[in-house]
Amino acid sequence: MGQPLFTNRKSGKIAVFSGFITVLFFILCLLFLDQQTVFYSTPLPLHTDFANGGPISALFYHLFILMLVVFSGLVCRFARVNHWVEFREATLFTFIGYAFLFLRTFLLIFDTQSFYYILTAGVQVLVALVGMLFYLITFISNPKAHPMAFLLGMDMMLYLLSVLFSVFSTEFVLPNFGTLLAAVANVSIISLFFYWALKKDALTQELENTPS
Repeated sequence: MGQPLFTNRKSGKIAVFSGFITVLFFILCLLFLDQQTVFYSTPLPLHTDFANGGPISALFYHLFILMLVVFSGLVCRFARVNHWVEFREATLFTFIGYAFLFLRTFLLIFDTQSFYYILTAGVQVLVALVGMLFYLITFISNPKAHPMAFLLGMDMMLYLLSVLFSVFSTEFVLPNFGTLLAAVANVSIISLFFYWALKKDALTQELENTPS
């Protein structure tokens, strides 16, 4: 996988920064979570309702969902502006997947037992998995990114197991705690990879501009 020299590193730095902010919002959501109300209202921690975990926690939860869309959109734009063709499909499908999650959180709110809830959740899961698969293929094709490929593979397993858990449990609820953790891991992995790519690109351009 040949990495191009970036013509617009600023957009990449903004994307990486937004990734760290996204992870921070999720951590704050957990810190302010009303455990007495949420964890003891359900027998299964994976079904924790973060949207009703207290006003402050709910605020950070919704900011986290919003930032997932912002982050994935910025990463998608960065790949296109810098003509990084290997990441076009991965970034696009990831953005669409998080956009579906955003719509399901703020607009497309259905009863959890309804056909439309299952349909929108299914589309979101499918698109998210396709996005992760494209990232995985791209990482595997780059020997230096194999550690990222391993981490992303584990992340995909966590996501799949969390979805299957919800499918076979008495109440089908997505997102659940497992899929949200997978989203946090996904954002962290992508942010670290693009941070590494930006650092490598800066060093390469510095060496090229250094007179012999």
